[in-house]
Amino acid sequence: MRFNIIAVTIVLLGTLVRVLFGLKFQYWNLAPDQIASELILNDLINSQLWSYAKIIHYPHEGGSILVSLLGLLFKPLFQFKSLVIVAFLLDTVSRYVQLVVVNRVFGKKAMLYFGFWTIVGVPLILPWAGLSFGLHSISSVFPFLFIYLIHRVHSSSKEFVADGIFLGLSAWFSYTNLIFVPIYIVFLLHSKTKLKNMLWVGLPLGVLVLFHVGIRVSFDTGFGLSKFSLGSIRGESFNFFEIESYARITKVYTEHLTQISLLENLGPISTKWVRIIWYWMGLLGIVLFIQRSIKGKSKLLIYPILVLAVYFALYAISPFYLEWPDFAHYINARHFTYIIPLFVAISIVGLANNQLPGVNLKKAVEYGLVILIFPCIFSAYVAYKKEPTKAILARPTGWVLATKFGHLPEELIRINSNHIYDEDEISIGIGWGTATNLFASLNDSTTEPKILKPKVALALKLLSQYQDQKALVFEGMQYAFSSEVTPRLDSNIFNHRIRPAWNEKSSGEKKGESIVVFL
Repeated sequence: MRFNIIAVTIVLLGTLVRVLFGLKFQYWNLAPDQIASELILNDLINSQLWSYAKIIHYPHEGGSILVSLLGLLFKPLFQFKSLVIVAFLLDTVSRYVQLVVVNRVFGKKAMLYFGFWTIVGVPLILPWAGLSFGLHSISSVFPFLFIYLIHRVHSSSKEFVADGIFLGLSAWFSYTNLIFVPIYIVFLLHSKTKLKNMLWVGLPLGVLVLFHVGIRVSFDTGFGLSKFSLGSIRGESFNFFEIESYARITKVYTEHLTQISLLENLGPISTKWVRIIWYWMGLLGIVLFIQRSIKGKSKLLIYPILVLAVYFALYAISPFYLEWPDFAHYINARHFTYIIPLFVAISIVGLANNQLPGVNLKKAVEYGLVILIFPCIFSAYVAYKKEPTKAILARPTGWVLATKFGHLPEELIRINSNHIYDEDEISIGIGWGTATNLFASLNDSTTEPKILKPKVALALKLLSQYQDQKALVFEGMQYAFSSEVTPRLDSNIFNHRIRPAWNEKSSGEKKGESIVVFL
């Protein structure tokens, strides 16, 4: 892909907008996963105790290794904001690649329209420019790369081998990218030498998948209290046999896509109607895109549509699906940062390059692109006018750290000695996270004693290792069983088992100390 000065200019304008938003709202202070990762990397440098668990976020997010290594590279200059710089860097590169692909595959006019949209995007996307975790927004470049690979000429086995390597590495980066595999199989079935090409693609893909599985099984990724299964994502698994979840697919198209354009209230303007008009204009672009592919008899143009369809269907049946209005927040709607750029790009291509009869109608539809772009800009302006939240989510950061290293109290004590964030609040969060990971699925009255008792004993054992922070970690465990947090734990476990056992253990230790002093 050749250097494109127009794309660079557009991308830098977009980066400027995102930096302005970031400096005002400092979303990274509201991102416990990112704060926790900064603390872990800082400890890695200070202690020189390297481990695989410290540079990978969740086991299914191989891309977090790249993020962590870049974070370490920028640590000397940016300290506890190194991952913020990495996020802005990767976001900028991602948008540049998106524009170059649109230019190469769909033409300069589509690239200019799409580029103008990317300067602001939608309010949902803007906060994620400065956030490295999760990888949804950063990974939005992969659907564009996939479209580019599909559209390029496959004249020899080298192209198919390269495709297999891409499929394997992209899936390693984030399991979200596994959506490309079934779509690529459809592409292969339309190739001339199906079996031969399948072998050329399947060999590097299979090797990379096996290599990833081997590393995931062999290397410690943390999460000793959670013990995620090999097929899970953050401890959650897809259930492909729940009929109810398939009924949600239509909701993704009729509700989520309608709402995604504007997460902000536009004041005197009817937000509802702006969203509806944006949504229908986007769908019109998709329809015109499909019409163009049929008229031009280009089978390759159907693959971007398949990417959208497969992704929306998988989101609908995933354990991460949320209904509106819970969906109406940039954190809860984060999964859509992966696919919205492609949705808008295809809509813009359909509208800008429409083949409708009559010059006037053709131009009118093309100018309808304004509806896709300007409401998003105005919505971003309204979002920018809001007052920023000054809080730093230290307690949830402790929860994240406990989820990762709750089985290693000595590690957490050292990581929490940062003198930057509220160490007491992080300690409380560690207690909260430890209890959640141990008791989230248990019930005092129905869980078998042979399962519950070892968990309680482990909680007490871990708690006793926190030295001067015991009281704070214990407070966090109590907090985990309160009605203030989710998931709701059975408070009887704490009231009838943990608290009495801890009080008995503490009184025994105090008696022992008294005897030592007396002697």
